[in-house]
Amino acid sequence: MISLITDPPAIVNLINKKFQTSTTKVKIVIKKVIRKIYYLLPPFLRNTLNYLIRKIKRALIKKKHFICTYSNDYNLHQSATKPSKVAGIVGWVNKKSKTDLAIIKAIEEGMETIVIYACMDDAAWYYKTIEPLIKKYPGIIKYAGCVKDKQKIYDCISDVYDLSESSISDDIKRECELTKTNYHGT
Repeated sequence: MISLITDPPAIVNLINKKFQTSTTKVKIVIKKVIRKIYYLLPPFLRNTLNYLIRKIKRALIKKKHFICTYSNDYNLHQSATKPSKVAGIVGWVNKKSKTDLAIIKAIEEGMETIVIYACMDDAAWYYKTIEPLIKKYPGIIKYAGCVKDKQKIYDCISDVYDLSESSISDDIKRECELTKTNYHGT
């Protein structure tokens, strides 16, 4: 029990295992527990509790977050056969993720097929920017949409192009390492 007090990541892991839930729900549980006990404590213990809360929040921020149930990539593995020169754009279709620049980079590097496995976040931007690229390179660029089975995605592509600077890029890079997929990103 002492290790739980001195090791906030252990608290987060214990709650995750106990409730088998996402980090978001863990934060809610912690807030409810803290609200109930905070004002029952003497002032000097409140300071200690505040210190522990800050450490727990830092541990939650450093922890990898898998909010969606299909985002958990622990079961990803290298496929027996990988296609060659098939690029994948994984993540989101929007201006911030620089999907258009990733497509152009893949074409410049000689990819024969480019498949966009991404959820459409900005439809107006997609039709203004990505649709003309699809028409300019017919048969090369395909939009598959949001695919929940990540293993199927990585089985169908040889390279991933990701030029976004978001925190999702780290997860995509990790998935590429697990599946032995070439990663081209920032």
